Amino acid sequence: QTYWLRPAPTHNDPTHLGQSATGHSFLAAAVDTAGTDQVIFTGRLSLDTHPWLADHAVAGTVILPGTAHLDLALHAAHHTGHTHIEELTLETPLALPETGSLHLQVTLQAPDDDGRRTLTIHTRPTDAQDQWTQHATGILSAPTEDGTPSTTLGPWQPAGTHPLDVEDLYDRISTRGYHYGHAFRGLTAAWEDDHHHIQAEVSLPEDIDTHGHGIHPALLDAALHALLATTDEDQTPNTIRLPFSWSGVTLHTPHTRPNRLRARLTPTSPDTLTLHLTDPDTDTPLLTADTLTVRTTDPTKLNPTTPQNSLYRLTWHPATHTPTTDTAPQAATDKWLHLGDDAATTLAETSRAIAAGQPAPPMIVLDTTPHPTSNNHTPHATPERTRQLTTDTLHLIQHYLADDNLRDTHLTLLTHNAITTETGEHLTDPAAAALWGLIRTAQQENPGRITLADTDHTPHTHTHLATALTTAHTNNEPQLALRNGTTHHPRLTPHHQPPLTIPDTHWKLALTNTGTIDNLTLTPQPPDTTPLNPGEVRITVHAAGLNFRDIVVTLGMVHDTRNIGGECAGTVTATADDVTDYTIGDRVMGLFPHIAPTATTDQRLLTKIPTDWTYAQAATTPAVFLTAYYALH
Repeated sequence: QTYWLRPAPTHNDPTHLGQSATGHSFLAAAVDTAGTDQVIFTGRLSLDTHPWLADHAVAGTVILPGTAHLDLALHAAHHTGHTHIEELTLETPLALPETGSLHLQVTLQAPDDDGRRTLTIHTRPTDAQDQWTQHATGILSAPTEDGTPSTTLGPWQPAGTHPLDVEDLYDRISTRGYHYGHAFRGLTAAWEDDHHHIQAEVSLPEDIDTHGHGIHPALLDAALHALLATTDEDQTPNTIRLPFSWSGVTLHTPHTRPNRLRARLTPTSPDTLTLHLTDPDTDTPLLTADTLTVRTTDPTKLNPTTPQNSLYRLTWHPATHTPTTDTAPQAATDKWLHLGDDAATTLAETSRAIAAGQPAPPMIVLDTTPHPTSNNHTPHATPERTRQLTTDTLHLIQHYLADDNLRDTHLTLLTHNAITTETGEHLTDPAAAALWGLIRTAQQENPGRITLADTDHTPHTHTHLATALTTAHTNNEPQLALRNGTTHHPRLTPHHQPPLTIPDTHWKLALTNTGTIDNLTLTPQPPDTTPLNPGEVRITVHAAGLNFRDIVVTLGMVHDTRNIGGECAGTVTATADDVTDYTIGDRVMGLFPHIAPTATTDQRLLTKIPTDWTYAQAATTPAVFLTAYYALH
């Protein structure tokens, strides 16, 4: 045991971090941990103690708004002298249970050499010993200047703005999954100019107490609702967009606690914007954010009943509504740009034409089908065609994404039988299959700009292709496959596989054959009761690790006749007479010849488990540590 003492701060010390109230509505205590410079804020969240949170429901699930995560980060920053949020990324939605509460923990790591601190936000149910769920990560720092905005915002409601319809906004957006109740219906007026710059006036209901928040999460969240009132956003069906990350955030007046504000939202891309919040009476800055990124959210990931830590597999599902006739407006599709063999040249010419004043095409379609007379479509030429196709496509996409003239033009890549959507289908263009991995990466980095579409060559598919591409773009579906005219979309679905049957007798993990993990099995084996040789130790195994070698052997990628599974953790049950480093009952981890309920190995291949480690942590350590040790020494 180690004990630490230090003089207690005075009560008027603003950085007092004793085991007492922190001044935040969600956090009850803050602890400055001895010897580590780590700071931990703790509290509880529930709809009983904070009933106004029930007014923030998305797709039927009450979740903590992204603005509340920012509020927690700003509060932690203020208590440690870090007035600036360098970045904050929301990783997992924080769903609030209808009954019961959640343990809340905000952790600040020790400052680095530049004085920055890493922040994490975790919760877990108070009535269970579940693992903590990490919801957000961030970095706190001190601003490089005085922290006040240097840009001139201009007059409120400048010439050229037009009012947005916010009177029945909350009723309209409820049909899209935004279920905002009394506390979050704070948007009272909004305006937009021709450059999509937005101004909004927001106020909290009188019965909402702002005490315990730098800027109340409901007030800040309502400022973002102006995005939902814009013409473009209001016409986008079946999409839910929520805050994903913040960067460059400064709270200029942490003690003001306003119940009204003015917001200026300036889009910098389809998914990013800058944010300036000011006092409506004095026009002084309250909060500024260099970048707020919003992203489309899968509603199924918001439901707290969704199984956690499950295995998922990619499956293709038919679209809910598949048109029976081609309903894509002919006038719109006639404006599409279809790239041919010299795609790069055509793209460059199109960009110059747009710069010269011609209208930008709404969509560019690149068809990757090889020319019928091309020798590169033969199986023997597949590696060369794969290399050429991926290289050319990569260069084309890089130029497309970097060209500001094409920012309002959507790109669709067509492949043909480059993927399979169900059992029995055959992939006939492996070169184009390589594009799917490449383009998926580009889609993640540039959401909403690229669509991947794979087709078969049936007449029905050809008839409905234009409509399918138009619908996918409208509904923000980044990938689709057309099979006999029916549109399919990829979805992650739980993978249900029967568990291994544990034999009644003693067993060990073995392979019946290589090539697939389905060949893993538990084979019966008599218990090991042979006398121990000198230097040997026998343990009861509580956890076993599978490392990279086990994977490649199981898949048949390398030929190795030894057993799989070479690292275990457990409790010593017997030792040879000459073993003095270990006794019965010791918790140990190390290398073993196989995975079984009991295992025997040489004492030189063991070490004791640190007291604060679980068996699972210990079982996954030996191969990793020894690999690094061997590489370094």
